[in-house]
Amino acid sequence: MTTAFAIGLLAMPNAALGQTPDWQTLTVPELSFSVELPGEPLSRENNMDPPTLLALTDYVIGLGDGFVLISVLRFKPEVREANTEEQLFRYAIDSYLGDCGANQSETPVTVPRGTGMETVRACDGATFKTDYVLAGDRLYRLSVGGPGDISESPDAERIFASFEVLAQ
Repeated sequence: MTTAFAIGLLAMPNAALGQTPDWQTLTVPELSFSVELPGEPLSRENNMDPPTLLALTDYVIGLGDGFVLISVLRFKPEVREANTEEQLFRYAIDSYLGDCGANQSETPVTVPRGTGMETVRACDGATFKTDYVLAGDRLYRLSVGGPGDISESPDAERIFASFEVLAQ
């Protein structure tokens, strides 16, 4: 994802400020995940790397002045087999915000299914907290970003706590 796209997401329509969001659970059985979100996200197929990925699906929704982005990257079998978990995380982390700032932190995390990593990155006045889960041939990326401390807000905490990779 380019920096311009990430920052552009900050301007997308979201739940009106001052209104209580209509929380709902998004469950996508064909992509094996569920998450609680403050409304219904927009989705799109976004495979910008056909040599590496079979598919890349994004779900995005506004959160206050920021956004929530869930991406599911499905690696080609030969790419998954030829790369270590560390290499696949590096690919996903480095390609997410491009050259927009360095990670402030990058921490392995324990997840029920697969292997997890969490990053925090500052970029053009915004902070992005991102959880990655590698399970089989899929890498799940859940990011909350925006100005100030939106990525540490109670709503962001609720979203991160609710994210679940389902049995594949």
